[in-house]
Amino acid sequence: MEEGKGKYLYDEISENHGVAEGGAWTDSPQTNQAGQFRFYVDGTPEAHEAPTASPASGLSQFSIGGIKTGTGYDRHFKGSLEEIRIWNVPRTNEQITDNAFGRLKGEWEQLLANYTFDTPMSQTEGKVQDASVNSIQLTPHNPDMLKEVLSTAPIATEIPQVRSALTGVLTDYNGYIHARPGMVEYGDVQLNDDGTLNGILKRCYSFIDADGAWNRMTGYKVGNLVSQWYSQAQFAPQVMGFLEGPPPVPAENFPVSKDADVDTYAFKLENAARFKQAEEVAYNYSTSKEAGWNVAVESEAKTGIGISTLIAPLGFGLSFDLDVQLAVASNWQTSGKRAQSFERGTSVNTERSLSAAMSGYDNGEPGDKRYYKPGNTGYALVKSKTADIYLLRLAHNHALVSIFWRPNPDIPEDVNIVPFPINPLYTKQGSLDGKFGETTDSHYPQAQGAYGQYSYFKPREAYQLKKQIEREKMELKAYFEDSFDVAKTNAHFNAAAATTGIAQLSTIIPVWGPMFASGFNQIAGQLATQVGYNNTQLKDDLAKMGSQRNLVNTYVWTVEGGFYAESTEVAETQQETFANETSLALGGGLGAAMGVEGGGSFEQKTMFSSGSSFTLTKSKTKKSSTSFGLDIKVGIPTSPRYKYGGVDGRSLAKGLIKPGVVDAYRFMSFYLEPKGKNFLDLFTKVIDPIWLDESADPNAQALRQARGNIDKAKPCWRILHRVTYVSRILPEFRPEAPPSLEKTMRVSGIESNYMLIKKFEPYLAKISDPGTFFAKIETIIDTQLPEFKRYKQQISYYLALYFNIGQA
Repeated sequence: MEEGKGKYLYDEISENHGVAEGGAWTDSPQTNQAGQFRFYVDGTPEAHEAPTASPASGLSQFSIGGIKTGTGYDRHFKGSLEEIRIWNVPRTNEQITDNAFGRLKGEWEQLLANYTFDTPMSQTEGKVQDASVNSIQLTPHNPDMLKEVLSTAPIATEIPQVRSALTGVLTDYNGYIHARPGMVEYGDVQLNDDGTLNGILKRCYSFIDADGAWNRMTGYKVGNLVSQWYSQAQFAPQVMGFLEGPPPVPAENFPVSKDADVDTYAFKLENAARFKQAEEVAYNYSTSKEAGWNVAVESEAKTGIGISTLIAPLGFGLSFDLDVQLAVASNWQTSGKRAQSFERGTSVNTERSLSAAMSGYDNGEPGDKRYYKPGNTGYALVKSKTADIYLLRLAHNHALVSIFWRPNPDIPEDVNIVPFPINPLYTKQGSLDGKFGETTDSHYPQAQGAYGQYSYFKPREAYQLKKQIEREKMELKAYFEDSFDVAKTNAHFNAAAATTGIAQLSTIIPVWGPMFASGFNQIAGQLATQVGYNNTQLKDDLAKMGSQRNLVNTYVWTVEGGFYAESTEVAETQQETFANETSLALGGGLGAAMGVEGGGSFEQKTMFSSGSSFTLTKSKTKKSSTSFGLDIKVGIPTSPRYKYGGVDGRSLAKGLIKPGVVDAYRFMSFYLEPKGKNFLDLFTKVIDPIWLDESADPNAQALRQARGNIDKAKPCWRILHRVTYVSRILPEFRPEAPPSLEKTMRVSGIESNYMLIKKFEPYLAKISDPGTFFAKIETIIDTQLPEFKRYKQQISYYLALYFNIGQA
């Protein structure tokens, strides 16, 4: 738009020109500043003479250090210039002072021209370079009048008093200090000349000079600050539940012999745990109407004769009457009915799931030590608020100054996932039992010696949890069989029946008794039944019904590719129905009757009747169901245990799996209902305590907020894994090795504890009594495996652990 006049707006980039409708030109907000001239020396305003008309008036020019007149050049500047800046907006005193002793750090879009004289004119074809985006180069009218010299101006990246020990030129601002200086950076808000605000990062220097005076120098401008929206984070979370990572796997079974193995383990073998929950709520409504009619004809006839007899042979005797009747009847009836019903319903299905898949990395070790190392990560499901993360940067070089959060008012509290590192002293992914192959894991050095429960291998805890869950199942069965008595009537029903039943005793009183009972039944009886109906709470009968809130699934994996899963899903249903039925019935009849008496009698009645009825029924039903369960997937490299060889190709050879590799293991996955203990365990056992207390990670900060006052535990659910059995390929024995169970197993062709257990399993699987169990082991060893007689106690110990038999 042409300044100060016109209404047309011209688009310099494309052809989208515009027209300003209405309005009028007004003065700039910088009132009365047009043509003003202000003069500052070292940031201080100085008085000066008012500008007067010059001989250059009327000539179009942009000149520095002199003016072009109609006859030549005049009024040459005599002195040194370090830098010239020409702005398109007025500058405040603070802005001038901020940039006085250093090169500009931003705000280039407000420059008309900027001459720093840093590039020699010999390199710029004899012209003075403009450092602004406008590139207004200046051509000296007489190059001999210009001389380029080494600048002694205090231009640097510090205040003028600071001199670089390597490249700084000594200036009048430099001096000596008496002690070590101090420096701090701080934020400031700067008011521009047009009334807008800028954020500025400034620096303050503090030092004691050679005279012992304390100096505090403020206001050095580091640069303009710009705020950048970067991402979002959650805060004030409430833990709903947590998943202790994917199912446990043995890291020794993930060797890396080539780079492609890493991709195979990461993307093709799935090791994941998934908790799923589904809710369905259905609302159904129904109405129905029914109308009926009936017509009936009934006829009845009676005829009879009466006989009187007197027997008195002696003048006195007996006299009696005899009445004999014959009755016949007939009826005819027809009826009809019509009905209509309408039903409508809607259902809402909601599914929720939380899953965790194994991730890992190449440990980068050489040769046989190179393995795929799984991560040790858990996941907390939370309901949290959302904050926006802003980065505060310097505008000129984008250096990061600070990070700050601001709550987002547009996003309500919602669900989120907070990943966290699991405490490796609690459980460590990749180490089933505190070992890695034939060596111990670095976090479990004590696992090298005697039997112990390390990492995921905690069979005692696992079987205690399993027994607790089995008790829940037995309680459900007992409630069905013993507690819920369908023959037992409700107390409110009994009260109504007793109250109205006593009143019926009044009927033994002649005349008045039946009249009282009739009135009572119609008035008080109606009231008693309504009170009983209203006070009967159907849900109270089911209040003591238990439910299965915890789950346990069992899984067994073998190196040959076998996988066994025993999983449970729980579903709870609830249905509530409200119904109301109203009816109207009308009827009437018309008939005739006649009777004749003489020596005999005759009586006949005929009745014609008809009626109609109308019934209206309305009902509504709410049905809800909730189900939940666990899905576990295990993907571990597999291998056959034997291969055929020999001259005839029929001999089985071992050695395909190297010693130390896990060839079989069993684990359980548990879902535990929301309880305060789960919350306590999350923050005292499960999460890595060092990360939780010291990390600046936003997830650690969020969980510290969620922890709050640990004494006020908040119930949450929990999913965990426990290993109850681990078998590894045994190492080879040298001939001079002393006798042992492992050596005897090797000699007998049994490669691992798992293979030994399989020899006993057909005989022991269904035995639960400890005495019978151990007696059976002795019998099998004595009759079928005599070479293992000296190891009966050790074998019994392994088998008792595997089959969960008490050893007390």
